[in-house]
Amino acid sequence: KPKIPAHITALASLEKIKETQEWKEGKAKEYYSSISDTIRLYIEERYNVNALESTTDEIMMAFRTQVVDPTSKEKLQQLLQLSDLVKFAKMTPIEVEHTFTLQNAFDFVNGTKREEILTIQGQGTVNLEQNKNA
Repeated sequence: KPKIPAHITALASLEKIKETQEWKEGKAKEYYSSISDTIRLYIEERYNVNALESTTDEIMMAFRTQVVDPTSKEKLQQLLQLSDLVKFAKMTPIEVEHTFTLQNAFDFVNGTKREEILTIQGQGTVNLEQNKNA
């Protein structure tokens, strides 16, 4: 059984977070933890970087050696830093930051996902997704 690509799992988790909107129930910390954990797990699977046990600074340092466009790196830094502030400094973000952070998470995954090539026996190769950062 083939392993589900990291971006598929991450995007499904982000969709679930989007649907539940925990921050509307006063659960901002849980909301940002879910986003952060999803992205950290994606980074581990996609880039083989130990992101779940790393600080935001350590993750950003690791990304200096990764081939990732500057916009994706900025989105990653924004969402991780804001998540840290909410989780550890008990900051209360304004409503627009909730959707902005989640959108940055979606954008980061979509901007960095690996192109998947599927070989169908006797049919050649089928390009499932287009991506410049393969």
